[in-house]
Amino acid sequence: MTARAGRREGGAGTDRERINTFLDHFVTDLASAEAAGTLALGHRPGSGRALAEGPATPEEFADAPP
Repeated sequence: MTARAGRREGGAGTDRERINTFLDHFVTDLASAEAAGTLALGHRPGSGRALAEGPATPEEFADAPP
C-alpha cells in the first residue's frame, strides 16, 4: 500500500486519531477562552450585582456603578 500525498500510511484509523486529537485541543482551548472571559468579568467590582439586577445591554452593564 502506498501513501497518498498529504496522508500517512495506515488508512482511516490514522485520520480518525488526528481528528480526535484536533477536537480535543479545540474543545480545551474553547473552554480556556470561556473561563478567561468569566474571570475578566468577575474581576470587576460590582459586576455580580449588575448581573443580578436582570437583563441589560452591554452599554448599561458597562455604566453600572461598582
